[in-house]
Amino acid sequence: MATTSTSENALQPAGVACPGCGTLVPNIDTENSCYFACAQCYTFFRKKGKTQPEIVKKFYPSEMVVPPIPVGTTGTLDGKQFTVVGFMKKTDTTHENRWHEYLLYNNTLDNYFTLAEYKGHWTLLWVSQLKGIKLYGAGSFHEMRSFSPNRTFRQYTKYSFEIEWASGEFDWDITTDEGPHMEVYEFVDAPDIIVTEEDGDKKVCYQGKFVDRTDVAVGFGVSLSSLPPKFGAGVLEIPKFIEQEKPMNRFTLLLIGIVLLSPFIISMFKPSRLVFNEVYRTTKDTSAWSSINPIVTPPFEVKHSGALNVEFVTNITNNWIELQASLVNDKTGKTYEFTKALEFYQGYEGGESWSEGDFESDVNFSSVPAGTYHINLYPYAETSIPIDINVRVEQNTVLYSNIAWMLAAVLTLPILRSWRKSAYENNIF
Repeated sequence: MATTSTSENALQPAGVACPGCGTLVPNIDTENSCYFACAQCYTFFRKKGKTQPEIVKKFYPSEMVVPPIPVGTTGTLDGKQFTVVGFMKKTDTTHENRWHEYLLYNNTLDNYFTLAEYKGHWTLLWVSQLKGIKLYGAGSFHEMRSFSPNRTFRQYTKYSFEIEWASGEFDWDITTDEGPHMEVYEFVDAPDIIVTEEDGDKKVCYQGKFVDRTDVAVGFGVSLSSLPPKFGAGVLEIPKFIEQEKPMNRFTLLLIGIVLLSPFIISMFKPSRLVFNEVYRTTKDTSAWSSINPIVTPPFEVKHSGALNVEFVTNITNNWIELQASLVNDKTGKTYEFTKALEFYQGYEGGESWSEGDFESDVNFSSVPAGTYHINLYPYAETSIPIDINVRVEQNTVLYSNIAWMLAAVLTLPILRSWRKSAYENNIF
């Protein structure tokens, strides 16, 4: 990337003949450009003023890439007008990644800008003094911290590079940047980036930001299809679902609060009410072996449609009982049938008391119409000892299972967003 100042003169399109093949290489920044790269024979040469051109290097590209934004193209990006004066294809010698860089010239700006493209993701970079930003850390971990505004740029990668080939004009010898002596660090806080190029005591810093490929196409007047397709997720690109993460999290917390408060809100308008509460003692049916007489409760009134809870509390100890029951609407004959098996055992062993099972159980009906009801109860137990059964019926009971389902539904969206974010971060380039 370029570091020296450019001229404030108006654009003066000209050309410099390549010493390798005679092709005219465009020369727009006539005051500062003194290095040129021929796109025909891949010769990189120096030409200053009236001196004879001097060949610096011959590039041998592994494959020929026609830049979708040709050298000489003028366009607008980030509110500034630029002319593409140079192009480079670089290779990361550490990770073997390849990317393209366009050198952008504006005769009213102090420095060149660089437009970098990697796997269809675009970044605009410019020289910066990094005022208010300091480097922290040591070893393999570093971070840049900006204090105004308060931001942290974490080290994303470190590498050296080689230039496979280039075309256009440059105001410095680009080949001096190649090789392991030049270490490049990238610090990221999407959608922005800080890049440092360090060569011994020499250090050049750049700031940059994500640029949408559509803005590149429109800005330079090229078709979107001519640009390299996007592959994976760019490290500087913030997708819409991440941009919306904070407001969505606040909305989710609001919904969770509403769900948790819903039992209290509902109870204010429809408080629970005990509509039946009686205790029955089982009696043996003498006409049948090992049978208990059925129990039929007197009618009770359910004044409003809604949730209904039927609870059985027994006094069984070291025993069990099965209760087959039916809730019957006296007017319509509609029946709600259910069965509950209760067992409770306890004892003392090894110096410790123990118990297992339960002597009570209940059942919830989410929607029972208003009306008069009674309960038919058919107990069964292998004991002749009478068992007390407390039958309780409560109207407008709180259905905590529904609250659990609502919470699960509310939490589904953040869980999916978290999964999508993880998948996105694992696919970042």
